[in-house]
Amino acid sequence: MKIKKLALDSFGKFQNFTIDLAEGFNVIYGHNESGKSTLMAFIMMMFYGYSGRKQSVADNPRTKYLPWGGQKMSGKIYFESEGVAYRLERSFGKSNKTDKIKVYQEHTGTEVQIKSSPGKHFFNVNGDTFRQSLFIFTNQSVIVSSDIAKDEITERLLNLVTTGSEDTSYDEAKKEIEEAKQTILSKNKKKGKLAEAQHAIKELKENLMQAYEDEKEKKQVQSKIAHLKENAHEIFTEKDELEKALESRRLMDQSEVLSQAVDRTEKAVELEEEINALSNQLKTEDGLIEKSVILSYQNQVSEIKNLQKEEEAIRLEMMELERKLTELDAEDREEIPPGLTQELKSNEEALSSLEKQIEETNKRIEEAARYQKEVDKADQLTQQYEEKETDLQQLQEEFQQIEEKYKIQLEQVEEEEEAHLVLARDLEAIENRKKDLEQYIQEEEKEFNYQTDSFRLQHQTKLDYINDFEDIMNQKTSDRQPKNKPLLIAGVALTLAGVGLGLVNPYLYLLAALGLILAFLSYRQSGAPQKIEHSDLEERVKKLNEEVALAEKEYRRQQEDYELKEEENRQLLEALEEDIGKLQTESQEALRTVERDKEYLFDLEKNFSKTENSQQDQSNELKYLEEQLNAAHKELNAYPDEIKDIDMKEEASHLQEMQEKIDGLNERKDAVLDQYAVEDLYDLTRLENKIQTTKKELGDCRANLEKKSRHQKTIHKQEKDKRLDLFNKLSVFEKIENLQDAQDLVSRLDDKREQLSQLQVQAQTEKANQSELEKSYSLDELKEQREDIEKQLKDVNLTSETTEELESQLDQVTDRLHEIDKEISKTETEVIERFRDKANVSQIESELAHYQGKERKWQGIYEDLERSEKYLEEAFEEMQTGFSPIVNQKTSEIFNKLTGGKYSEVKVSKDFDVSIEDHETQDLQLWEYMSTGTIEQIYLSLRLAISEIIAEEEGHLPLFLDDIFAQYDDERARNGLRMLAELSKQAGDHQILLFTCHHRITEWGREVEDITVNQQLINNQ
Repeated sequence: MKIKKLALDSFGKFQNFTIDLAEGFNVIYGHNESGKSTLMAFIMMMFYGYSGRKQSVADNPRTKYLPWGGQKMSGKIYFESEGVAYRLERSFGKSNKTDKIKVYQEHTGTEVQIKSSPGKHFFNVNGDTFRQSLFIFTNQSVIVSSDIAKDEITERLLNLVTTGSEDTSYDEAKKEIEEAKQTILSKNKKKGKLAEAQHAIKELKENLMQAYEDEKEKKQVQSKIAHLKENAHEIFTEKDELEKALESRRLMDQSEVLSQAVDRTEKAVELEEEINALSNQLKTEDGLIEKSVILSYQNQVSEIKNLQKEEEAIRLEMMELERKLTELDAEDREEIPPGLTQELKSNEEALSSLEKQIEETNKRIEEAARYQKEVDKADQLTQQYEEKETDLQQLQEEFQQIEEKYKIQLEQVEEEEEAHLVLARDLEAIENRKKDLEQYIQEEEKEFNYQTDSFRLQHQTKLDYINDFEDIMNQKTSDRQPKNKPLLIAGVALTLAGVGLGLVNPYLYLLAALGLILAFLSYRQSGAPQKIEHSDLEERVKKLNEEVALAEKEYRRQQEDYELKEEENRQLLEALEEDIGKLQTESQEALRTVERDKEYLFDLEKNFSKTENSQQDQSNELKYLEEQLNAAHKELNAYPDEIKDIDMKEEASHLQEMQEKIDGLNERKDAVLDQYAVEDLYDLTRLENKIQTTKKELGDCRANLEKKSRHQKTIHKQEKDKRLDLFNKLSVFEKIENLQDAQDLVSRLDDKREQLSQLQVQAQTEKANQSELEKSYSLDELKEQREDIEKQLKDVNLTSETTEELESQLDQVTDRLHEIDKEISKTETEVIERFRDKANVSQIESELAHYQGKERKWQGIYEDLERSEKYLEEAFEEMQTGFSPIVNQKTSEIFNKLTGGKYSEVKVSKDFDVSIEDHETQDLQLWEYMSTGTIEQIYLSLRLAISEIIAEEEGHLPLFLDDIFAQYDDERARNGLRMLAELSKQAGDHQILLFTCHHRITEWGREVEDITVNQQLINNQ
């Protein structure tokens, strides 16, 4: 097989990059970071993809080599296999399943259908074998540095020599089996999972005998519980009759509610009819008359009335002007005598003096009245003080009574709280048992799920390897036959050992993968086709089939046991939940009682506090009254003696004399003012001036009268026009004779419109206050429902009790039923407490069956491990005699060429000591004493030897090398290049791809005739 060209559409740093490859030995040169490792990863990903789940970007090529530009990873590889040219196309998704893979025959363009990965189909090896044999990276070399100790190098070299894989060690595998056996059963037979199961079985059998005795005692208690339940049934029957009577009484209540709803609905219908009637009376051609139109009519009536009033006012003014003219013409004014005005002014001063004297007298009388008021106030405060003293004594007696009640109620609440705490502790105990049972169920389920997953993994692994072995046994080839039968047997034995170890540690199934590689290496090219015959292989496949059948049978039995036990646990859990429910009910009832009594206690406490506060308030008020009384006496003492000694009658007589003088002076003034028809002295002075201006007023009055006459005519015309317009508008409703008729009609329209609005509001209010019953049903439907209920009540003999009385009786019966339930619960709780920590017969039998199943399981695994240990030893012995000599021979040939013939042979003893034979001296030297460079050459020789064996068996597959001479000196690197060139040429242009960043390799490669140097990576940069 040969790869001709790599085309990286989008992969890592590469975009639309191609590189052509020649037959034979290719040296591909590029600087660091130019993409050599990316090309190696591209080849691996194109043929095998990547199915790992590593999250680290550095360890997951699907994320590590995402295109830098964000495009989707894709590419092509052009290659030739068995003389046919192919093109492999792959577009990468998130996993191998989502990758899009196409393979075409290059010359015909026909798509090739493949069932496995392209690498498996064309290389005929899986991905792990490919990476371990044909792919050699720089990080797989054994460079001695501060990070890698020599004992690690020894381990990896010995693993290569003995198992063909540097990561798989025979000693570690054997140690894992021994440790797994110790986990199941120790050497002294006292420790381990199997010993634990056997010990548990012994204890469970003893517990089972005790459980039988407990079952007898439980049956006696169950008989008592059954009798209590019969009594509960009788009370339940009584409760049922009361519930029926209560239902009938509630139907009667519902009938009354329906009757009320019918009455309200009928009222709403009448209201709607009344609204319709009013609406018809208020209709016009434009529809229902609006409030604004009626308001405009009212405004128009008001305007007409205002105009009439204005006209009437003008008419009256004109009449007054005419009268005034008449009076002015006829008036003959009498002149005011001289000195009369001065006399009246002197009288005014005398009046002012008398009024001041009266004011002073009134002040003394008022002060005496205030003093008397204070005396009355002091008497009133004295009376209030005596009443408050009596009230305070009563409050003190009431306070002592409330204090005594509070102490009694407090003791009762404390006793009830203690009873509630006892119930709470019982409830907590049962809830803890429930939690323990739930935890036990979860652990059982977890154990069963673990056994199921383990069984499925073991079962599927065994089936996979049976299929692989059957494929090997039934394989028909034209060019294959066993090259090394012992190696084949060793591979099969190692595979079986890996399957056995996988029962304990799934990671040890990797030994089985190694066994398949060895089985694959046991085949070689052959001429005539023939059937592969391996009686040992067939026998072991048969044995695996028998183990699979037995495992399936055992799994079904364990599943049935688990389901039975799960049902028993479920029933027990339901019983505990029922007990918890009953205790919770009792606890809640007790809590309600405590809360109710606490509430009463709180009321007493509030009353206690209130009485105490009232007592304090009364005391404060008494103190306040005492302070007020002292203040009143102090204020009385502050009044002067002249105020206290005032004679109210004498003061009143003096006041009357002064008033008579004032009245005489006022009579004289009033007589003069009446004589001249004036209000006061000022008006009298004005009258003198007015007489002079009367003549002038006569002229002005006549002119004003003429102006008023013209204005009256204008107002009269405006009033008539507006009145006729209003009468015309209102004629739609009725004929109008005068303004009063119009005003009455507008008022009636306004009243009807207001009445309509009120009715509409009333209708809306009635609708808003409708019950859900009235909203949901029409009047007829409500009547129909009422009739239905009346029919239901027709044949029912209603009791005289009310709903409340029936509910009270029902509560009493319920309480009696609750008491019996409590007794039943108490008895059941006693049973539970009696057998709290004791498992029943079915539980012990179930647990015994569980541990017996564990005993069988671990006994079977222990026997499988012993067989695996035996197979591993047989496989290792066969590999020593079969596979190791072939690898040693091939390694010696390559190592001889790498060292320029200095060392002729590499030998591995039965104790795995690696020694090298010097060509000149024929001396053997252990490899640990060699230089680092020589150790590197030994390691590379072993890797190349295994790669060559794989490549030869599959028709010289390409070999991919990543800078394997990076740590070699010049001489060793030259020898290595020549060895690879010779290896490629001997195999008939066997394709070898060497990626390097060292310019010296390319220079030496050009010196060798059969090496093609490719610098496309340099050109791409």
